Amino acid sequence: MTKLACRAICALLLFSLLSGCATIVSRSEYPITITSRPEGVDITILNRVGKTVFTGKTPATVTLKAGARNFVREDYIVTFRRSGHPPYSARIQSGLDGWYVLGNLVSAGPIGWFMVDPSTGAMWTLKDLDVNLDSPPTPLE
Repeated sequence: MTKLACRAICALLLFSLLSGCATIVSRSEYPITITSRPEGVDITILNRVGKTVFTGKTPATVTLKAGARNFVREDYIVTFRRSGHPPYSARIQSGLDGWYVLGNLVSAGPIGWFMVDPSTGAMWTLKDLDVNLDSPPTPLE
């Protein structure tokens, strides 16, 4: 084996040991679009511990963290308020990122599974929220 080939293999091994697949390919914060029908509704977003992270009106695009801390996903409650109607709340829940699950099986292994992706929050993903307030689904309890 040549020196160049040996260096390339060593660099690839080092890279895979010090990285997580989701951290490389995905992200830990997401621009989340929140829309409503009708538009112009006041919204407040609380994180999983009840801290207000955003107030404004729909439509809005807010950058939210997917992870709270190691192995703990971040979830959000969005409360919609419009004049003459009771408030309505909906959840934005994070889920496992496919790159974390499948990518680490193929490439990063234990370092990606247990250290890098959990610490960066890249093991989680978030999705946009669209609510029809003229016929909302069952409110949160």
